[in-house]
Amino acid sequence: LWLIKDWSWSQLHWFWPGMISGSLALLHGLFLIVAALFVGAISESLVAIGLFLWLFANYWWMIGEFWQYEIDLDSPKWVIPKGFEQNLSQGRDAFYDKQTEEAKILSMVALVWLSLVVFVFPLCFNDRGSKFIRKITYRTPPPRFQLWFRDWIEYETLHVLSWSFKDTMWIWGSVAGYSIGFIITLVLTVDIIWVLWSHSGQWIDLFHYFAVSLWIFANGVWAIGELMLESPNEDIIPDKAWEDYSFIPPPSEITYFWGRNMAGYFFLFATLDILCFYAYWVCFAKIAPPFRSSPNVSGSGETDHLGFSAVVGQPEALEPSGLTELAII
Repeated sequence: LWLIKDWSWSQLHWFWPGMISGSLALLHGLFLIVAALFVGAISESLVAIGLFLWLFANYWWMIGEFWQYEIDLDSPKWVIPKGFEQNLSQGRDAFYDKQTEEAKILSMVALVWLSLVVFVFPLCFNDRGSKFIRKITYRTPPPRFQLWFRDWIEYETLHVLSWSFKDTMWIWGSVAGYSIGFIITLVLTVDIIWVLWSHSGQWIDLFHYFAVSLWIFANGVWAIGELMLESPNEDIIPDKAWEDYSFIPPPSEITYFWGRNMAGYFFLFATLDILCFYAYWVCFAKIAPPFRSSPNVSGSGETDHLGFSAVVGQPEALEPSGLTELAII
């Protein structure tokens, strides 16, 4: 859902796909918080709260840009909340600036919260031995930096934190800060993919992180284009260029909007990665009964290091590694 939201937002005029997918993703974020609390996974609920704050900051920022270009106050088809209508009446640019300033604060709150989750809260309590957390971590690889991270899901939270830092620097317009966050997030993503590739039974997470790597590149080229081309030249880019932008832009628009255009293709490939995986999953893991055998048994039932049967090529295990894994989609 959040992937579709970002793809729609990057293309400026995909209003309804962006608003619908973003709204559903926020509802899903609330569900993760409630679900974690319901099963007594306090540490996972703290992560889910941080995720929700971060996603809401991005959503709030997106509203400013979408409504800046798409909302027509004089059209009867738009039913606009009274508060937003008053802000829009002051000017579209002023509305976008107000939304951006508020998103800056929200993103900073999310960043501070996730920093506490990674570096402070583990010192205060330890629920990693609870029945639920042991259930969602029993097949996961060992974490990096085991002096600090007690299991693989805690290590993945560091990846969430770095991505939140990257987005916060983007909202604040810091090219240097964004570059640092981008590099850290990319390095962590590559490391996670390597670890998942090296351990059996991690097929679902591996496919998700392949999509995540494409998503990171999409965000990267989009941010570079916005921070280094769009924002510095905002006064000279004609309004018609913004209004006429499309996923496959005319040559005259590529000069300023090449980042959005390239990001669209990365988002497309990331979406195809997810769709191909779930198509495979439905066909082989749901329709056909999975073949199970011990990895130690020789012969036709052997499984490779990714957990695939040598005969039927079906996943040996297809469980997400934790609640936060669900927020990737």
